[in-house]
Amino acid sequence: MNMTGLFVGLIAVAAGILQGVTGMGGGLIQMLVLPLFFPVQLASAIAGCACLFLTAAMAFQYRKKANVPMMAVMFVMMV
Repeated sequence: MNMTGLFVGLIAVAAGILQGVTGMGGGLIQMLVLPLFFPVQLASAIAGCACLFLTAAMAFQYRKKANVPMMAVMFVMMV
């Protein structure tokens, strides 16, 4: 593994810790640092994929506590 891959992994871990503790900010941390190594479009795609994975992991973790009818109402109101 090259150093860039290792650094991207460390950024993702730091962003994941922040996202898990506060519930937000994972993408902000990634987009502060990733454009230093990649073009902005690629950095945005990497951050988006990482945030999607983090959100899916948190949704799986809290799936038994989810209020599905309330989530459906909120979804309809957003659309």
